[in-house]
Amino acid sequence: MDLSRMDVAVVGFGRTGRALWNFLKDRARRVFISEADPAREDLLRSLGVKYEIGNSPEFLARADLILVSPGVPWRAPFLEELRERGKRVMGDVDFALKFVRANLVGITGSNGKSTTVALTAHILKGAGLKAEACGNIGSPLINFAHGDYDYLVVELSSYQLEANSPRVLISSILNCSPDHLARHGSFELYCSSKERLLELQEEGFSVLNRGDERWRVWKAKLRVHGVWFSSRGEADLKVERDGGWMGNRRVFEAAKMKLLGLHNMENAAAAFLIARGLGIPEDRIREGLYSFRPLEHRMEVFAEKNGKVFINDSKATNVDSVKRALEALEGQFVLIMGGRGKGETYRGLIPLVKERVSLIVALGEEAPRIKEELGTVVPVVVVSSMGEAVKVSLENLAGAQGVLLSPACASFDMFSNFEERGRIFKEEVLRRLGDDR
Repeated sequence: MDLSRMDVAVVGFGRTGRALWNFLKDRARRVFISEADPAREDLLRSLGVKYEIGNSPEFLARADLILVSPGVPWRAPFLEELRERGKRVMGDVDFALKFVRANLVGITGSNGKSTTVALTAHILKGAGLKAEACGNIGSPLINFAHGDYDYLVVELSSYQLEANSPRVLISSILNCSPDHLARHGSFELYCSSKERLLELQEEGFSVLNRGDERWRVWKAKLRVHGVWFSSRGEADLKVERDGGWMGNRRVFEAAKMKLLGLHNMENAAAAFLIARGLGIPEDRIREGLYSFRPLEHRMEVFAEKNGKVFINDSKATNVDSVKRALEALEGQFVLIMGGRGKGETYRGLIPLVKERVSLIVALGEEAPRIKEELGTVVPVVVVSSMGEAVKVSLENLAGAQGVLLSPACASFDMFSNFEERGRIFKEEVLRRLGDDR
């Protein structure tokens, strides 16, 4: 692709859009940006880039190539109009793959993607391979263009998979539970977007969760050899709370890991099978599993005081992820929930809330609904800020093991993203614990 002869437009100027612009600015003939959020206008103006606020087909039609960031709906009317005009519209991953030279490990799922991607890359690097974690985990794939890598371990979101056609050497679907339904329209369409990873694969192998309700669908869509893990039944690698088992042989031990919970044993099982399939010796894989530290905002134990534990699970943006968080704990916790809902009911949490939650502190747009659906199970206190949520939590710690932020909701009603939400939670906790010293 000779970019020097092309005018290229980038739609969306978030993390991926900025990475695309950085790659293109010295390579393409001209680059311009189409951004819907007026809050980014000052940044665009300061860069001296040609831009528009709003997504107009007329502005974008000037480009020879239109690159779409993952946060922009692939079926947005203005993009459909451009495609009907015959314009070349491409997702960020497909574009990056024209310049990336590496074997790809593609990992998707509703929960656990980032942890499994980071863990897999950690194991591969520990075994002496040149490998990096990238994609939806934080560093867009385009940042690794022209580098020399053995493997790139790529987190692929449903947004990316509906807009791109990546062909990977190793694929993995960890699970599929309701999420992003407003974007995809239905649970079936949401899962189908992730399953494109299997349908496109032409070589290598796939690592899949036989405990997921859609495993039979995945088996039917497989075009390569499948290797299975499960915490719910027979599989190539059986997951238990004490670790992973292949037949009567325990291949890794939970007690030696820094990750919490059965769901993280599933993530470890996926990473183990990927690394084992690439020929890495099991003792080297275990070294990686045992030395890996949890990612920020994902069941992150960041403080302890007077026997109380404080856990930041801000990445838990759907109900299933909160279930997994509560299943990982022993005793009862004060649970901070809420934010912008995703159309899910919270009633599925009732059995675990009864057993493992002493109080719910609810904030954000979904707070009234959380109180309505769970308030008959445990007390629910509605607050208006994260600072107030932490204050109320600390005042109600008697009899609880600690405080868990696991929102079950998106963050965008009150915060820029889940990272900001998690950071503010940690800052408020640490400040108030410091005040108590």
